[in-house]
Amino acid sequence: VATDPTGKCALVTNNTSNDVMSYTIDSTTGALIPVTTTTAIASSAPRSVAIDPDTGLYAYVANTGTSDVSAFSVDPATCAIIEIDADTVAGGMTIAAGSAPISINVDPSGAFVYVANFGSDNVSVYSIGAGGALTLVQTQLTGPGPTFVTTTE
Repeated sequence: VATDPTGKCALVTNNTSNDVMSYTIDSTTGALIPVTTTTAIASSAPRSVAIDPDTGLYAYVANTGTSDVSAFSVDPATCAIIEIDADTVAGGMTIAAGSAPISINVDPSGAFVYVANFGSDNVSVYSIGAGGALTLVQTQLTGPGPTFVTTTE
């Protein structure tokens, strides 16, 4: 589950149905209210979702089954999500990651995306460009089977 910086929107990945669901968050109770018009198809086996903490306008999903990352725009008024072009170089709705990406995080400035790749023992680092598209910056080796990645200010 990922929430936007305003605390209004929440996104949930569904591994079995290969989609991402959007919810608004009730500010009094914290309850999740489905955005009925939004269920976006991710690639195969989406495992983790992160929303740009700077603007809240873009979300990224690590897809374990296809070893890639999907990108979405987030409507701040309705919390609806739409899949966008994820790759600034090759184009397309996904960008390649390492093997079995399992965790994803956007740094606090909203400039970079980090993906822990369980199957290839590394972290993919992407820069976020215009319109939320990604460009691979680095693939950094880690210890065996990284399962989580986070960033702090």
